[in-house]
Amino acid sequence: MAFDFKKEYKEFYMPPKKPGILTVPAMNYLAVRGTGDPNDENGEYKASIGLLYGIAFTLKMSYKGDHKIKGYFEYVVPPLEGFWWQDGIEGIDYARKQDFHFISLMRLPDFVTAEEFDWAVSEAARKKKTDFSKVEFLTYDEGECVQCMHIGSYDDEPATIAAMHEYAEQQGYETDFCTGRYHHEIYLSDPRKCDISRLKTVVRHPVKKIAGATKENRILIDSRCGLHCTGCEYKESCGCGGCIETMGHPFHGKCPVAACCQDKGITHCGQCPDIPCTLLTQYSCDPEHGDTPKGARIEQCRKWKELG
Repeated sequence: MAFDFKKEYKEFYMPPKKPGILTVPAMNYLAVRGTGDPNDENGEYKASIGLLYGIAFTLKMSYKGDHKIKGYFEYVVPPLEGFWWQDGIEGIDYARKQDFHFISLMRLPDFVTAEEFDWAVSEAARKKKTDFSKVEFLTYDEGECVQCMHIGSYDDEPATIAAMHEYAEQQGYETDFCTGRYHHEIYLSDPRKCDISRLKTVVRHPVKKIAGATKENRILIDSRCGLHCTGCEYKESCGCGGCIETMGHPFHGKCPVAACCQDKGITHCGQCPDIPCTLLTQYSCDPEHGDTPKGARIEQCRKWKELG
């Protein structure tokens, strides 16, 4: 079965309809930069999509030709993404679409190196008789973000964004729009084939911790199960990073609670309707490494649930 990024990395592509904080690691992308209204049929945005797919499918179908990519595995082409910004504005003004700057994106499997990208551009240009010179190989480390699944029209995103920003502030974060940190959308639906009211779009904004925020004035969410990893004396010495940072593999081994959350596409147990489930009540980290008492962790998850 072909590897599907949406299914394997649900925390990045299938978040719940309630906001959550996450750390997005560095990824490689196909990228095309441009400006203008994305709804313009003859504009740069529509042209960028064709360029991205031309290279993406050249790489995907490479195994059928003579050029063999080391480490190749069959995969589903990841969804289209986009970074968006406007000069002089923090965030997005949907009434000024003609002022958009954008980077159209498509994630690359890790086996696609810069050298393989160069081969694909040359191969696509040769076969399709098209200039693909605007496509670039982009490595982007997104870092800490707040994200949410938005359902409906792109023009209705402001309500979802307001909820994201409110949630981030509750957790001790503020938005961090600056050069290199953008309004990010991941398009899970094709607007040509889907009713506008059912469009699914992941909306993601960069955040940073508010200066001076402490345990007393913010809620810490750095684990799945209610453990405050930030205060753990072993975090630095063991190189743990917590189960969210390490994708469910903290220093003591694979965490079943983290694996369950990741499979459900949620950030922590407080977002699950089944809290407290049997898995959460049975699971315990090694108390030798400073685990919060089980009851306290479950109570923290309940607090997160109340916050939404």
